[in-house]
Amino acid sequence: MDPNAAKLLYLCWKGGPHPAHEHFVTANADVVAVRPFNMEMVKYLAGRKYDVAVADGFGTLPIGWALKKIGLISNLIFVTTSHAFVDHRQIFKLMLKDVDGVIATSSLMRSLVKDLIGYKGPIVICFPIPNITDFLEINPSINSMKACFIGTPKFHKGVDLLPKIAHMLYEKTKMSKVYVIGHVQHYESNQRREIEFFGHVTRKKLLKIVSECSVYVHPARIEAFGASVAEAMAAGLIPVVTRKTGAKDLVELLNPDLVVREDVDAISRKIIEVWSWKPEKRAKLSNEAKNVIQDLANEKRNSFISSLKAILNKRAELQVD
Repeated sequence: MDPNAAKLLYLCWKGGPHPAHEHFVTANADVVAVRPFNMEMVKYLAGRKYDVAVADGFGTLPIGWALKKIGLISNLIFVTTSHAFVDHRQIFKLMLKDVDGVIATSSLMRSLVKDLIGYKGPIVICFPIPNITDFLEINPSINSMKACFIGTPKFHKGVDLLPKIAHMLYEKTKMSKVYVIGHVQHYESNQRREIEFFGHVTRKKLLKIVSECSVYVHPARIEAFGASVAEAMAAGLIPVVTRKTGAKDLVELLNPDLVVREDVDAISRKIIEVWSWKPEKRAKLSNEAKNVIQDLANEKRNSFISSLKAILNKRAELQVD
């Protein structure tokens, strides 16, 4: 089945697709934002039939599952745009029996779906690369001893570890700084000379802060992808991420040694190591980071269509067998 010719339904959570997931929405898809007890959504979907429904994240999967159960969709594809399914394994396993294929946003998510959950159907990887145009224009301060993080204060992102990391870095360098950008007001009481919390900032301000840094740190305990890692690499920052960050796949394309344990000491030591490198080595890695992301960004829409086609073709082969 050709996805470009199929009648597609794209189910996303309320508010519409995440900016990093917009390329998952094909031009010929009906986009429906899922909200609890939303009768307008029910009325819209009633009686409509689709060749394929794409469920963007665990919160949308029950709707797609129900639509398939009553015969309104022929193929149900699940996209692992969050790790929420890990906390709801039993219900997830039940619904997966009616899922025709999984598009994993990273090798970490593929491993969880296949090995932890035990899914036997086709799984392909497609990275949710965000719009990086303005990040590519940044010339980072690659010789500075400044690192940054972009994100929300959620436990799984490891934001609570950043003050400890910043303290260890300052103890070693006596001049380093960590900038934390995003909705992180909860941690603003931790403002110190070695760390600064900016909260929500304008896009212009964000780009300026990023340009002052040389390293991007992402201390996630678990994350399906981590679009900010891709943004930072597009800006030419050298990423230091944990093994439980989905976007480690991108970092490994750059330098596998930049992926470390989910541990304050390991993260801090790696950043110190990066800052100890000669300027030429840092500059080379900075340019390579931009190139890695640029190549993936150029292919992002085609890669989703290719992923969808691969799953549908595999299902067709299985049905013939």
